Amino acid sequence: MSGQTKFPNGIDLGNNAVVNAAQFGGQVPMGVLRIAADVVDDQTVTIGSDVYRFAAVATDSTSNTANGTVNNTREVVQDFYMPAHGLIVGDILRIENEYMRVTGLRGADYLHLKRGVSGSTIAAHADAVDIFVESALGAGSIAVGLNATLTPVVASAALTADINDPTRGVEKVVAVNSDANTILVMGAASKGGTPIASALATATTETLGGAGNAWDAATLTGGRAPGIVVSAFRVPIAAEVTKGEMWFAFPFTPVIQDVRVRTTATGANIAWDGGASVVGTRVKLTNAGATDWATTDTVEVVVSDS
Repeated sequence: MSGQTKFPNGIDLGNNAVVNAAQFGGQVPMGVLRIAADVVDDQTVTIGSDVYRFAAVATDSTSNTANGTVNNTREVVQDFYMPAHGLIVGDILRIENEYMRVTGLRGADYLHLKRGVSGSTIAAHADAVDIFVESALGAGSIAVGLNATLTPVVASAALTADINDPTRGVEKVVAVNSDANTILVMGAASKGGTPIASALATATTETLGGAGNAWDAATLTGGRAPGIVVSAFRVPIAAEVTKGEMWFAFPFTPVIQDVRVRTTATGANIAWDGGASVVGTRVKLTNAGATDWATTDTVEVVVSDS
């Protein structure tokens, strides 16, 4: 949608009604995942089609680093020698405090690795250092590499890093640690990119145990695509007061509406508690509550098209 309004301000809708239009910036869809207690190996967090699995990478593979293969800071390692490794693409291995993801295989003894995943830092590793793997290889999904201690702080940081990694998963979301154990996930222009307003309603689930480990809601919520907000206002005529009914027409079908009634002379809001309903491109108001509008009031209806 362009930055211009669809309709010029000051449209006369008849019966003394005037409509003003403005661009509505929309709202970013959001979800909150709380990790208040330790997580357990193989528990999962799902965002849309992406399933993130906490993986304790703490089993000694019996293989060690050799020949200076990882004694550098390259982001990718080709043909990493690890005889009879048994890993598949997507599995995680750990060398000291760095996690690496298997991105390819060559035979039974060589791996292609993406380094520094799950929030870890690419580092140089000497020869004869232990290589650790998961206790059960080939478990699938998006493995979030952790050591044996799966605390909320460590788990939240690792999960956030993998959610934002454009090479892991496909959902267009970005994650931020709002505190040590609370992850805010937002709709984004690209995976791990800038938050963007949209009507995205991506499903979120988890298999986390532990008290307080859960999503606040089953979907990313609150999202609304950019659109147009229109404000129409006028003073009710005597016949409308008698009948207790007013109509407002708009250049589109309203999706949401908000009604405000104020005393014309003072501008003070009154506690109008009547009814409002959308009928096609019109909004119908009825004096169905305890406080009605009168000819001394101004009634304003604010609607949006998304």
